[in-house]
Amino acid sequence: MKRILSAIIVIFIIGNAYGIPTDSIFLKMPDRLTPTLARKQRYELAEYFKAGKADSVPNLFGRNTILQKYDTASCHIVVKTSATGTTEIKKFAFSTNENVIGIIQTVSQPLKFSEIQFFTDNWQPIKLLIEMPGFKNWINEKLLIETGLDPIWIENLIKKEYFSMHFTDTNELEIENNVLNILSKEDRKMVEPLFENKAVRIKIVK
Repeated sequence: MKRILSAIIVIFIIGNAYGIPTDSIFLKMPDRLTPTLARKQRYELAEYFKAGKADSVPNLFGRNTILQKYDTASCHIVVKTSATGTTEIKKFAFSTNENVIGIIQTVSQPLKFSEIQFFTDNWQPIKLLIEMPGFKNWINEKLLIETGLDPIWIENLIKKEYFSMHFTDTNELEIENNVLNILSKEDRKMVEPLFENKAVRIKIVK
């Protein structure tokens, strides 16, 4: 009887939480997007964080999941789901009165790399046209000319999309290029002086 009562209480609390947009998004998101974290654990994370208590709970494998950001004003959430993985969630409102939920899932080993997806309020996948920056955004072309290296050869070395990403507070997508980490020692030694290790921001539009 106690177990049934507890389950009813949890369902009632979660149901009320759905009235708050950020809570609703975090709790209703499909489990497949956070396979190590069930809905009940997401609820606990959010409630603990908002209460200023613990910011972590054990995931389904008994390892800590840490809620790094839970901004209800901008509907922006960052969860460290494992020692090497992070999931970032943000809601975007467009002039068409449509809401879009963006999710970035990042792994940090063996190479930092992100995948991005977009969904409707009802978690139906949608496609947004994201024009990723070209490799030239990270190359100092003046230095490249001065070295006398073949630009086509350099392009072939680094024209690979090994990007990590995150959402900014200004509703942009910030992109870092981690391509240096896949180069051989010899190639990296040659390319690194020309490489501008910086983040590039692009607008998210619908």
